Amino acid sequence: MLKNNKVKTIISLILAVCMLTSMMSAVFAAQSNEYTDPADVWLEASGRTNEFDVNATITYETQFCFVCMMETSMMNYRVPEYTKSGETALNHNVMYSDGTCIDGVSTGNIDDGDPGVDSFYTGYHWTKSICQNCGTINSVDPADRYDHGKNVYILYSCDSNFFLDFDNTTYSYHDDETHTTVLKKGQYCQFCKGTYARATTQTDPHDMDEKVEAQLGNQRFHVTGICSVCGYNKDSYVLAKSVVRSYYGKVDGQAHSIVLNDLSEKGVNTSIRYGESADNCNLTSAPSYTDEGYYPVYYEITYTYGGTPMVEDGVSYVWLIDTDKKNDNTPMATSAEVHVHDFRFLETVRPTCTELGYDIFQCDGCGALKNTNYTPAVGHDYEKAVVREPSCTQGGFEINTCKKCGAFYTESTAMTAHEYEENTIPATCTTNGYTEHRCTHCGITYNTDLTPLKKHNYNAKITNPTCTAKGFTTYTCDSCGESYISDYTEPQGHSWNNGHLVTSATCEGAGIIEYDCTRCGETMIEAVNPKGHTPGAAATCTTPQTCTVCGAVIAQATGHHYNQRTVTPTCTTDGYTEYTCRDCGVRYIDNHIARTNHNYRTAVTPATCTSFGYTTYTCNDCGETFKSDYTDKAPHHYHAKVTPPTCTELGYTTYTCANCGDEYVADYKETVPHNYRKQTVEPTCTENGYTVYTCPDCGKEYIGDYKDAKQHDFKKEVTKPACTEMGYTTYTCADCDYSYTADYTDPAGHDFTETVTEPTCTEQGYSTFSCKNCDYSYTGKETAKTPHSFTEDVTEPTCTEMGYTVFTCSD
Repeated sequence: MLKNNKVKTIISLILAVCMLTSMMSAVFAAQSNEYTDPADVWLEASGRTNEFDVNATITYETQFCFVCMMETSMMNYRVPEYTKSGETALNHNVMYSDGTCIDGVSTGNIDDGDPGVDSFYTGYHWTKSICQNCGTINSVDPADRYDHGKNVYILYSCDSNFFLDFDNTTYSYHDDETHTTVLKKGQYCQFCKGTYARATTQTDPHDMDEKVEAQLGNQRFHVTGICSVCGYNKDSYVLAKSVVRSYYGKVDGQAHSIVLNDLSEKGVNTSIRYGESADNCNLTSAPSYTDEGYYPVYYEITYTYGGTPMVEDGVSYVWLIDTDKKNDNTPMATSAEVHVHDFRFLETVRPTCTELGYDIFQCDGCGALKNTNYTPAVGHDYEKAVVREPSCTQGGFEINTCKKCGAFYTESTAMTAHEYEENTIPATCTTNGYTEHRCTHCGITYNTDLTPLKKHNYNAKITNPTCTAKGFTTYTCDSCGESYISDYTEPQGHSWNNGHLVTSATCEGAGIIEYDCTRCGETMIEAVNPKGHTPGAAATCTTPQTCTVCGAVIAQATGHHYNQRTVTPTCTTDGYTEYTCRDCGVRYIDNHIARTNHNYRTAVTPATCTSFGYTTYTCNDCGETFKSDYTDKAPHHYHAKVTPPTCTELGYTTYTCANCGDEYVADYKETVPHNYRKQTVEPTCTENGYTVYTCPDCGKEYIGDYKDAKQHDFKKEVTKPACTEMGYTTYTCADCDYSYTADYTDPAGHDFTETVTEPTCTEQGYSTFSCKNCDYSYTGKETAKTPHSFTEDVTEPTCTEMGYTVFTCSD
């Protein structure tokens, strides 16, 4: 008996050393996620022992069998103890899985429940063993123990040296912004896999690792991201678009340039450079012009998102028209002349998307201008660019840009529906069946049609009993490989033949007959017809008295006569009874009494919002310490700061923990509609009508609701032709005062009357022609002067004066 107990002690020490050695590598992996709490995968079965069998950890170890009386291979089953109170059944003296107490007689309450539902690991484990040689259950304990040969589990404390820290936190997709975190950290027993931890669930934002691809042709960045925590994949597009519009207008003394509208989405950085040639764009602001001309403005736009750049090149124009030109070199008509305009074609102003076109004529004489030959506005020619196709996770976005003037408007399209493909996962004996619905585009899944576990499909392998070993049946599931042993049958016992004489009797005529077992070949020797023996030394505790002649046993060994010494159990050592033979001094230990409960004092470490709470238990008697009663992290004490949505930015709430500073953004709210103010410009006969929509909150502005220009309402005023001027009709618009002349008629010419002035002897005669209709007159038809009609007055000469005749005209 002493030998056997020493063997058990040595084997136990070797096992402990092996497990501690294997545990060394696991210490360095204490924070891995490979460990699984048995309570998370617990399988129900009919009967407590069967349920332990299908959930136990099975190992093969070399231990001493009290039936075989030698070291054999033992198949050991170990499963953590779970109770509703979280306290071991040993606290109320229950030691065996059928409810039997330590004394092997009385019964008590096991306080069992459903692992993972309403019961918790106690720090103890259930175990049973089966000898692989003789098939005896729990033969590692002597025959006088209650569990020996019974299909029951025995309760043992888990050694604190086998506990390891672990982090078995799992993450799963929740929605496009968050994943579900099932937090499970603490300690577990490497021996039986039991864990103190209790899982808590929370929702956390994705930690996205993004890859950005520039797609200039679509004016967007393609963003693919994967959550580094839960593996969620997200595929989205970000608009990167600036609309550059040419400027068409009149010279008005002000500087004019091209117009830029940046439509890029949040997060896109837009940088633009300008130049007067395509290969020299280095100006930070667009050049401006005041003089008449047609000016190209080249530009280079760099969009950057997530560190990825994208460059767009282009050219727009500034076209300024001077409508106040004068021909200052043309002499004005003299006051004696009547000026008739001589209009010459100057240039054509082409129509734009929203403005009329017309021809400009200038008088070659006075420089006066007039516009005529109006052509209607050509209207916008929009070209659609799809920035983002709609998907099942994101709406689409389109931008429509006029190819002529750069005017634009945007449109959003609704998200498409998920397109699910179904994959039916059949139930097995270890996992439930279900139908998985997975979107072929975004990968989101949900499960339906949950089906229960199938029954194990056990194949039975019968091991027949032998003469000395029990028979049993090993049931192995051909689906999952789970196995258990049941249906034990008692040993058959030897079947002896009639025997044969080996040796004739010597002492008192006795001989020896040898019997052979017909099943196993075991032999048995029996003395027959014994003679008188010659007694040898008296029998002792272990040695029988034999015949000195033939060696036959005359008297059996007397057996040991033991004195008992009881050792009281402590919290670190079991109690037991030591038996010492008073005749030969042989010793053995039996009647083991489980060690007493530790007298723990507790120190509670409260949970914070960043660490678990736990209770440290320290035994007042032996100083052993362990941590247990882990409590969930305290909730974050978040302060919420609400950023309301605007018409250009999403609203959101920033949550900041007042204790640890943890911060996240959630509760996004859609942008509010633009609060457009409308300013309606009614159409006139020269301008189209339209409505200007202006958001006072963000300044966004667009023009819509175009109305065609009205027709001129011309009133006619006929100017009849004069003597020297053409007649014409003046058409004047009653609405806008615009006027033009047309329908010219030839001048009427003068209607003269003739007044004749007769010639005299001093003046020529002539005719005066006066126009009856105007003040214009001229002289003509001149006639020669008439002769003088002289009278003579003669003065005679004197002696001192000459004589002379004075002729005097009588007219």
